Amino acid sequence: MARRSARLVWVGRGVFGAIVLSLIVYLLLVGIDTADKIASSVSVVVALVALGTPYLLAPPVSDQPGDPSMIHAPGAGAVALGGDSAAEVSTEVSGVFPPATDAPTGPGVTASGSGSVAIRGSSTAPIRTKVIVPSSEDTSA
Repeated sequence: MARRSARLVWVGRGVFGAIVLSLIVYLLLVGIDTADKIASSVSVVVALVALGTPYLLAPPVSDQPGDPSMIHAPGAGAVALGGDSAAEVSTEVSGVFPPATDAPTGPGVTASGSGSVAIRGSSTAPIRTKVIVPSSEDTSA
């Protein structure tokens, strides 16, 4: 927790005391019945605003473009998740690979590259892929 200076703490205490004294003076000037009615009216307005705020504000913008039902992991060692990952995601690729294929146009979950992984939902387990393609010199023997 961040430490606050003694001066800042005393300023906060002074502001709080001023607010309490102001409320006491207001209560004495208007009477308890009028203060109660005003407080009830203000409470209703605040409650209605708090309940309506999620419906009045714009929904959050998704950082995932496109249709979330289309999950595609093209290319060697590619990883695509349709949800959140609560664990490590790592890929290790060495060698020269053919170009990745185009993403499919229909809904679904596809992984088209060597060692690629595509998951529609969230993952809580580690995802590790390692793809090594032998060089042409290694395959000629």
